[in-house]
Amino acid sequence: MPSQPSQPSPPPHRPDEIDGLLGFLEWQRHGIRYALDGITDAQARLRPIPSTTLTLGGLLKHVVATERSWIRTDVERGEEEPRTDEFILGDDETVAELLAAWQVEATHTEDVVRSGIALEREVPDYQGGPSNNVRWVLLHLVEEMARHAGHADLLREAIDGQTYRR
Repeated sequence: MPSQPSQPSPPPHRPDEIDGLLGFLEWQRHGIRYALDGITDAQARLRPIPSTTLTLGGLLKHVVATERSWIRTDVERGEEEPRTDEFILGDDETVAELLAAWQVEATHTEDVVRSGIALEREVPDYQGGPSNNVRWVLLHLVEEMARHAGHADLLREAIDGQTYRR
């Protein structure tokens, strides 16, 4: 049975825009972390739903890469890192290492957003489409984490019956 990671504070009531965006982003990250609590690396590699190749470990690897890419590459306009086998937990990768890497990215995201960056600042679309802004990127990250928190909950339940209830 999972140890149930500490519950983050719910997003604030009547937040300003920054606290609201970061609060909801963290709230959704927690759903994914919760689904991974107590999972072994072997379980994280299981494909418990026959119609998909999605695994908890691959999902974790994806959200780490996604947050890193959107903030470090797109918002900060840094050098793009190659993203290969993003949904596959490699034999040399562990859940603990990826969770630690994700915490680094989560802290970095908060630091960037709280640094005074303008939420209206243009963020070019990496696929050459219309540009976005920092606010859009943060809203997209909330949406991305929420969608994958649902996936993670279903995968965890298929592995050992554990579910997350807020």
